Amino acid sequence: SVQIKMAEPEAEMPAIVFPETTQTSSKPSPKSAFLLESFYTHHDEEKPNWQRAAERHGITRIAADLGVPTLKYHFLNLIASLKIALETVATFDFFSGSSISVLCTLMYWWYGEHYAVNMSWTIVSLAVVFPISQGISMGFARREVALRELSMLLGHLKQIWGAVHGWTVKNQHGEWVRCIEATEDSRVTSGSIGQVYEELLSALITYFHMPRMGRTRHHLNCCGANADVQLTQATSQKYRNWIFGGIGRIQRMIQELKKDGLPGGEAHRLDQYLSKASIAFDTLTNLKEYRTPQGFRAFARSYILLISVFYGPYYVYLGKTTDTEHNSHSNLEVAIVFGILVQAVLNGLFTVMLGLEDPFGRPGKVSVDSIKITSMFEECRCELLLLANDSEEVWNYKFNQMDLNHDGVVERHEIQTAGGVLGEWGEKAMDDDRQLARLRSTFS
Repeated sequence: SVQIKMAEPEAEMPAIVFPETTQTSSKPSPKSAFLLESFYTHHDEEKPNWQRAAERHGITRIAADLGVPTLKYHFLNLIASLKIALETVATFDFFSGSSISVLCTLMYWWYGEHYAVNMSWTIVSLAVVFPISQGISMGFARREVALRELSMLLGHLKQIWGAVHGWTVKNQHGEWVRCIEATEDSRVTSGSIGQVYEELLSALITYFHMPRMGRTRHHLNCCGANADVQLTQATSQKYRNWIFGGIGRIQRMIQELKKDGLPGGEAHRLDQYLSKASIAFDTLTNLKEYRTPQGFRAFARSYILLISVFYGPYYVYLGKTTDTEHNSHSNLEVAIVFGILVQAVLNGLFTVMLGLEDPFGRPGKVSVDSIKITSMFEECRCELLLLANDSEEVWNYKFNQMDLNHDGVVERHEIQTAGGVLGEWGEKAMDDDRQLARLRSTFS
């Protein structure tokens, strides 16, 4: 074995020992010519190596600041925060609670002034803050699970699409062709697969855009609540049938590909991908149709609405002040403003909790923190088209167009790391033109 000592950067780094290899040639692998320099190394003060490598492959870095001063960014963040806060607070519950708060404060001020007393807010933390904080935690956890399962669903669907368009099998003539080209009519098959995926993705978007189930009003057996529940359940079942029909068609497509030459082991792997996608959708269905505890939300909403009935004497107490000479002063405006402020704070938290109840954003009801379903599925559609187009090219088609004599190829004996020089290739590594010619012929 060869032991190579790394140069110390800022902290001491252990020595790296390369295991023995049976390769006797001192020349590097051709692909290593593009990885010899560390991304941390600077050829100049303005551009690190990773940026030079990105530009070599046509990847352009976009500046994060976009030329906007930092102070202006902070000011814009402040304005946006105020806008979001106002949109969160300005709800029907807030205006209803504020009206009750003003009415109760005036009633205690005019007819129950002798009830003015300093009251403890412990009951508020137990009856309101605790249920809301727990509801927000549950809603955020549901959203994270939904994001993970959406990634599993779309990721496995993309893998199946990529396998159909990119995996190679032997056709009836013994030639290696792509899966989709091994079918009887590849053009018809490609159109059919695209149609199945389009129907499946659009059905998923439609299902996730449905209104939430288990609303509080659905517990009333009047005013059309039962009809609303039955319509929502029937619509949900119809959309789920569409989705499972699409999954079933993809499964039958895999079996048809097996008849056209796809090996049984590879077909089984695609069936596993589809099985994981189906399980992910079942999990997403449960998140869509089942909600956090109804009692938490009902108790918190009721107490926020009626808190001024119980804490009106405290608001009056705040409006009655006594100076050092024991002279009483009345300030009704302070009592009213404080009651409205309590409503704004509690209703704002309650609105945040409701916004996380349904993890999936839908038209007209998109929360700041909800999942942007349409955007996510549109990105998936574009990625599917990209996979289909790239599958028709050879895997190294980009490198065929690259000139290996440009400055990006490192023509020296050592490999650089963040800590310094890692090692040498050998006496004749990358020394003569024959090595470059072999590299060029490998990629051409």
